Amino acid sequence: MAFVRITDRHVVRPACPSPRKSLFLSALDIMCTSIPHNRRILFYKAPADSGGMRHSEVVSRLKVALSETLAHFWPLAGRIRPSSSFNREVHGDDVGAGDGRVWLECNDAGAELLEARVEGISFAELEATEFAEMQPLFMDLVPWIEPPQFMTAPPLHVQISSFACGSFALGIAHSHVICDGTSLWHFLTSWAEIARGEELSMKPVHERTLQRIENPSAEKAFLMAENVQENKQHSTEEEKMELKVLRFSREAVNKIKEKAGGNRSSYEAVCAHVWRHVSIARGHSPDQKLSFIHVVNTRTKTQPPLSAAYFGNAAMWVSTEAMAGELMEEDLSTTANRLHATVKACDYRAWNGFLQWLEVHGPDEVFARCMLNGVRLRPSSSARFNVFGVDFGWGSPVAVRCPCMELPGKVTFFPSPAGFGSMELTLALPASVMRQLLRQPHFLHP
Repeated sequence: MAFVRITDRHVVRPACPSPRKSLFLSALDIMCTSIPHNRRILFYKAPADSGGMRHSEVVSRLKVALSETLAHFWPLAGRIRPSSSFNREVHGDDVGAGDGRVWLECNDAGAELLEARVEGISFAELEATEFAEMQPLFMDLVPWIEPPQFMTAPPLHVQISSFACGSFALGIAHSHVICDGTSLWHFLTSWAEIARGEELSMKPVHERTLQRIENPSAEKAFLMAENVQENKQHSTEEEKMELKVLRFSREAVNKIKEKAGGNRSSYEAVCAHVWRHVSIARGHSPDQKLSFIHVVNTRTKTQPPLSAAYFGNAAMWVSTEAMAGELMEEDLSTTANRLHATVKACDYRAWNGFLQWLEVHGPDEVFARCMLNGVRLRPSSSARFNVFGVDFGWGSPVAVRCPCMELPGKVTFFPSPAGFGSMELTLALPASVMRQLLRQPHFLHP
């Protein structure tokens, strides 16, 4: 029986002190206080000519490089604090804590690093399945933070789990309050650069007051998302969730893109394709309204635009709606154009309205409209993230996985190791819906 044995624990602090004692958290950061730590697993194969990498060598290199990287990404070494703990004389900067908002204490308390050994299964066995079978083992390859601890736990947890052959899995759990997916992969690629002895290709920008709303106004607050609900007579929410890794080859992506009219991006075309086929599998009645939730990068939506190196949360949640009957009847180009139009409408006014809403009303209504149910689909992550650029000196990861996705309709996109133009996605659906989806002959092979 496969299992993971924790062998040691470390606290890794920045190589030099943080330049600030406190950090303002924007409304986009604070919105994530109820969201669990985001978790990813990167699988690394020992180079053929290495004779099997030693666990101690892997841990030593990653640990030293992590300390140096945290000196640049110091918010990941701090701690989230309630407003009551803020002392202006001690902590200095104006973080808005007097307004009752949480803030980040930049105290260099550090990240948690776990060492572990994988026993009862070989790396080759997992590789033979192309890491497509979501093993229960995966849950133990990355730390799990219990819900009451979201706000008090370290923002960053790392687990290095070695296999007998010298290959290893790198598990990452990070607080969504500290950063979004774009910033996470910025951090990981920077960590890899430092491990390889290189300079950072892009230094992070930590000025979060760029997303501060002065004098928030209810009149300016609005959301670009409807509260779409499911007809409970057909609900599958009580079913056990099934998680699958699905692959679209470059040829399949090109065919889908062609069906979508050829003028939409590969990502938009595949999203439209997945939305339609999942909706068919769910068996909705034609008059059921459906919702596709977008998590839109807003770094280019502000005035002036934020730097691509902005470290934090810079994403707004919006949705595209359509009736199930419309999705079944319209061609794929119409569906792709629906999705494109929603994202294109996310301009400065939409970004400002979203932040105004969060400041005035809080995030509850955002979650009510955008959290997943049986009539919603929401991608997270992106096929554009540089996941295979996270090379610590032993080569790129051979696979990247999410250990679990417990909500129906959550989709995680990643580029595929098969090469340019192909995509992988991890999809969570009730078991009966997943069976119906995979029976559709033109889903994976359009």
